[in-house]
Amino acid sequence: MVSLRLAAASAVIGLALVACGDASNNTAGQWHGVGAGPSGNGQPSNSNPTPSSTNSKTDGGAPPATDSGAPQSGSFSVMVGSSSADVELRATTLPIVVTVAPTNFTGSVALTVTGLPAGVTATFDKPTVSVSGNTGASANLTLTTMSTTAVGPISAMITATAGSATQSSAITLNVKPILTLNIPMNVDAMKGTPGNPSKNVFGTFPIMITAPANIAATPIQVKIYNADSAGHCIHASNPNQGFPHDPVTNGVCNALTQKGTFDGQARAINAVGTYTFYLHDQGDLTEGQIKIQ
Repeated sequence: MVSLRLAAASAVIGLALVACGDASNNTAGQWHGVGAGPSGNGQPSNSNPTPSSTNSKTDGGAPPATDSGAPQSGSFSVMVGSSSADVELRATTLPIVVTVAPTNFTGSVALTVTGLPAGVTATFDKPTVSVSGNTGASANLTLTTMSTTAVGPISAMITATAGSATQSSAITLNVKPILTLNIPMNVDAMKGTPGNPSKNVFGTFPIMITAPANIAATPIQVKIYNADSAGHCIHASNPNQGFPHDPVTNGVCNALTQKGTFDGQARAINAVGTYTFYLHDQGDLTEGQIKIQ
């Protein structure tokens, strides 16, 4: 009788030991990771949660969406071929290559430029580019100034936007104190009459320029290019202010600026004021004017 009771007790203990061993090996209700825990329905949370997707947004919004509007994981960056560009007054930069480089991202990306002052215009040959997966796309940006654009550096931002995701890259536009005037082809047919000269040959009349803070130290260089088939000579009357006449002898130009070349006379206007000029070889029939203020 005693033996039977001992055997029964041993069996119970053995079952308890087996039950404890099974409990220690049961992982169905376990969870791992900081902040993880059982869900509200009594089921455990995922022990290996999927990492949050990375995208190149700067405003904390949702990940970029596909063309159908569904969110997607992935990112993109925007790169500029050159972080600075030089430009003269009343001129346009050489094309600046802007590239959108995606990482597992597909969609349309809009390109814009912010931070430019009045008088500077930005133009993309492709304002929107399409990227796919890891294959990027590029667009050409040009920046155009007016004669009144202030001389000096201008900081701007090139921004790529897809949905709420944005990426930006800085660029500096260096506006040089240089104005290039063109003598147009067939200028002889454009001339006016004595006392009533043509005033639209060289562009607007007058050509307005914003004077640099210290124009004496930063004069406005004026270059004159001859696109006409005939040679020409420039008449000007302000040598003390850096805007002289082409060299003459007894009222006759020593040399003519030939087709496809720049006038060899250096001109660097060093004071505010009004500077009138015309084609000496025609007489005062094609008049231009620069006004710096």
